[in-house]
Amino acid sequence: MPVKSIHIAQAIREDLSDAYLRREVCPGLKTKDGRTPTVAELRAAFAEARANGYEVLPPCDNVDERGMCKGHPVEDEPPAAMRPTDEEPAPAPERPGLPAVWDLVLADMAGRLSPPPCFEVEPQKVYIVILRLAQGLAASLGSDIAADMRERDITGRARYGTPLQPFNGRRALVDAYQELLDAVVYLRQHMYEAKHSAPEGIDA
Repeated sequence: MPVKSIHIAQAIREDLSDAYLRREVCPGLKTKDGRTPTVAELRAAFAEARANGYEVLPPCDNVDERGMCKGHPVEDEPPAAMRPTDEEPAPAPERPGLPAVWDLVLADMAGRLSPPPCFEVEPQKVYIVILRLAQGLAASLGSDIAADMRERDITGRARYGTPLQPFNGRRALVDAYQELLDAVVYLRQHMYEAKHSAPEGIDA
């Protein structure tokens, strides 16, 4: 089977505020000339894509009726249109005087946050707790959690060519555990930044 690359598409999110688009969405996109789009440019792109009947911003010239990339031979990939970058921007270089967030988490684990020896995981209860936590975070960020879920589904379908389904050959608890580890360290980073001022010369 020929190897193809598939461009990731950005869901149309006209419901989000300008501040959220500027902070969370625009930095992950590039225009045809390689720039980060302005909010006005992004909203214009949303409107144009919606007028063409698309569900997402078409990431290239080879899209289906929803606007999602149909794939390209790896040796013949066209220039990207406005589409998500392949990776999120890399973190800033290491700064002297700032802790490594994983070290903070491990210190917490060694102290008062250690679970009791008989702690058992019931996936059904954990699922409800995490879903409620996600709803709370969405509310605090002013985001529509249902729309965010749909956007992640669209991104996953574009990246892997299939929706996430049961019996897909992967261990779901292992995937959930790895994602939880990421959530833990990101939340610990937020906790540190909320309690401390950024060092001089570093943007908060």
